[in-house]
Amino acid sequence: MEPPSSKAEEWIVKLMALTSVATGRERRTVSKKPRTPMMPPPDMLSSTESSACAPMERNLPCEIIGWNEIDALISRLARQMREAGFRPDLIVAIARGGFVPARLLADRLDVFDMDSMKIEHYRGVRKGPGARLRYPLAAGVTDRRILVVDDVSDSGETFELALAHIREKGTPAELRTAAMHHKETSSYRPDFHAGRLESWRWLIYPWAVTEDLRSLLAQMEPRPESVEAFAQALESRHGIRFPPERLAEVMTTPT
Repeated sequence: MEPPSSKAEEWIVKLMALTSVATGRERRTVSKKPRTPMMPPPDMLSSTESSACAPMERNLPCEIIGWNEIDALISRLARQMREAGFRPDLIVAIARGGFVPARLLADRLDVFDMDSMKIEHYRGVRKGPGARLRYPLAAGVTDRRILVVDDVSDSGETFELALAHIREKGTPAELRTAAMHHKETSSYRPDFHAGRLESWRWLIYPWAVTEDLRSLLAQMEPRPESVEAFAQALESRHGIRFPPERLAEVMTTPT
């Protein structure tokens, strides 16, 4: 793994780590059960391409992504862009999952201008028929070299809608996309992606741990009455482990 390229990124990673009591321990305790190829559940709930999911299959496979892995993925993405000769002058984050990867890439690539758009996949508590633009992009796009960033390309609908929205606003000089992870089940392949998943599974990023755990807990029947029961259900159904104190926080915090 490459070391952080600047003090700014080093502090970002440290500050983000403070929001999770799990971080490195979460990654080290992921259950390494064999995975078989599968398609995502048809009624997955997500705010972009990664967020809470509900309803879901009882044994939905999940994987925890830790900060060390994120740093390596961002390093790989930045290296790919340098090798391709692509230097964006505007980075657009797809909210919410793309916020942190976009900021880290801006630091690695020394890009000052950033903006965002919010794309959602749900109406109420269930996934809708497709992605919809909630908050449009404010920045001008004509003659800009634009990089659109999300954490993962899952269904592909988010990137497809984001690109269509940008092209409606103007004509960029260059328009590229990047994601830390690309799932082969996606209908869209980002121009740059650092990790590729051949077998589908739900990725739990540090910025969505509590949200995802609450959604997993909400779908458990009967609902676990103790931290120990919650931990056992997570491991047996989803192949993941978290520190007891983190699970206790999820179980006791009002939704």
